[in-house]
Formats: sequence, structure tokens, C-alpha cells
Amino acid sequence: MARQVDGVWLPERVSGHPALELNNTVGGWRFPQPREYLVDYGAFVTLARDVDVVSAAESRALLAASSGAPDLVAARAVLRDVKRLRRALHEVALSDSVDAAAELHRFVASAVRTSRYVSDEASALRLDGGTGLRMPLRRFALSIGALLERYPRSAIRTCGDERCGWLFLDPTGRRRWCEMAVCGNRAKARRYANRHRPH
Repeated sequence: MARQVDGVWLPERVSGHPALELNNTVGGWRFPQPREYLVDYGAFVTLARDVDVVSAAESRALLAASSGAPDLVAARAVLRDVKRLRRALHEVALSDSVDAAAELHRFVASAVRTSRYVSDEASALRLDGGTGLRMPLRRFALSIGALLERYPRSAIRTCGDERCGWLFLDPTGRRRWCEMAVCGNRAKARRYANRHRPH
């Protein structure tokens, strides 16, 4: 379920929405030792480019800007906030957590305050997330806000393997697994083993 993008390990894209791909940068939310894909700011920027939250040119500029000593400290602070945003999204998707919703609101409100409207390729207006090392974080926050406003919670599903915790967009309500070939098959293997366990 992992692949390399420019030398950085990222999870497979299975969610159907950039905001949910951020959630899926934890491999196995309830495993004893979940896999962390966002190991540094560079991995976060690579993810943002891979899911089209930032452009290739913006990605190069962000990676260059984050390499100096003072900015390296700032980049680490951004990454800590990214993980807070990710946790809040995860909790809001799975429960009615008032605290997590308030945390999400703070991130989205900050992103709106810092942004300006720009025209995209289709001449539509969109909020740009501002500038600086926090820009991709703000864009993810804006994407999460748009997702939660557009879709009911029932359309944001969690993988049927409760240890996994990956999210995906499923307005039809027909999908059960983030990836049938991984979590679905693992569940089938567990059921088979349970049925054939000696009594």
C-alpha cells in the first residue's frame, strides 16, 4: 500500500479526495506501531504535490525554502501542526467530537484569514492558502473545510478493518474497504483462520 514518489514513501491514493489522503498518511491508525509517512516537512510537501494541493513549481520553492537552519525549525513546527490537523480530521470523521471540530475550525479559519482569492485554470476563484512554509497546510485545511461542507458525514467512510483507520469518499455507501486487495483480504484470512481454529 506504499509507493515511492521522488524517493519519498507515500501511501497509495485510495480515498478519492485530497483532504482524505492526508488522513491516510498514518498506516494503521490502531495498530500497535502505525506507519508514519510524514516523516519530515519534505515528505509533507511531496504529498501535497502528489495530490495536487501544490504545483510542482510551488513544491520546489517550498523544499528550497525549508532547507536553511532557521526555516528548518519553522518547517518542523508546520509538520507538528499538520499532524494536529490530521488527527482532528480523523476524529471528526469517526465521531461527534466537539473538541476535534473546534480544532478543525481553528485551522480552516486561519487558512481563510491568510488567503486571498486567485483565478484558477478554469477562471474560477479559489482561496490560495497564502504564502510561506505554512501554505500547503492551509490549503489542506481549506480542502478539508470544503469537503465537510459539501458531503454528509455518511459519505466519508472508514475502512472496514477497524485497525486501519483509512478514510475514503463513498457517497453511494457501497464500498467497505480502503483496498480490497489489502484490508479486505486480510479480514477474509482472519475469518478463515477463526473458522478453522481447533476447539
